[in-house]
Amino acid sequence: MKGDWYRSRPNKPINSTDPTGLVAYGPNGPYNTDEEKGNYNPEWNTTYGPKEKPKDDTTTPTNPQIPLPKFLINLFTSSGITKDTDSAFYLFSAERIREILATKYFINDKSGNLIKLYAIDKYNPVLKDLMKQTDERLSSIPDIGKWGCYFMSVLGYAQMTVGQPLSAEQIISIWNQAVKNPKILSNKADVRNPDLLAKIALAELGRSDIGLAFGYQPPGVSSTAIGVSTKVPYSTTGHYIARDLFGNTIYNSGNTDGISTKEATVYVHAK
Repeated sequence: MKGDWYRSRPNKPINSTDPTGLVAYGPNGPYNTDEEKGNYNPEWNTTYGPKEKPKDDTTTPTNPQIPLPKFLINLFTSSGITKDTDSAFYLFSAERIREILATKYFINDKSGNLIKLYAIDKYNPVLKDLMKQTDERLSSIPDIGKWGCYFMSVLGYAQMTVGQPLSAEQIISIWNQAVKNPKILSNKADVRNPDLLAKIALAELGRSDIGLAFGYQPPGVSSTAIGVSTKVPYSTTGHYIARDLFGNTIYNSGNTDGISTKEATVYVHAK
């Protein structure tokens, strides 16, 4: 009978779950032979094939070699690095990367030789190494934690200018030297002469070729303004922080910040 679909397929078995009589499909198409039917896995998805086996979590991931941007390749090449993949990063220590990114400038000594220095800005290479006045490594001198903001800010300018951090032992040594002279450091860590304190700090850093002057340009020498030592309101004493020439706080040994109540431009000069 025309249109009788079942009679047109007299030798085709009807699937009990599918009255159309279609056979199951496997990963490679329909199962037409008994052998193929016997090998049929009911877990196979009849549309997409066998289920994917779970991945082995113990597989060791590989480190892909990702090409660096051209400007970084040029940067590495100019610094003596010739590799152009991400493995080149491992040839730099964190300090080396900070050195590359730091803002640098030069002043001349009396003989005309160049002295490399570092700008007081957010790219300064020692920022992450500058200690808080309450750092536990300085706890052997309680006055630093209580009153030492001005003391620490002066040391901050010395460290940032030469791009070298002071260790806790060096800071304690500077304190012990300064506190012996009341013209430099008096009671409650009151800094009386920041120039002389900076001189001690620079000497501790092995630098005798430059000096810092707070609040004035030293006569008879060429000097360069590098920042503004700033006092902001805090309790009855105020709090000192190290700012750049644009009023941005670059180093704060405590947590207090605010509108300045006293400012002193800081200058660097060759000796």
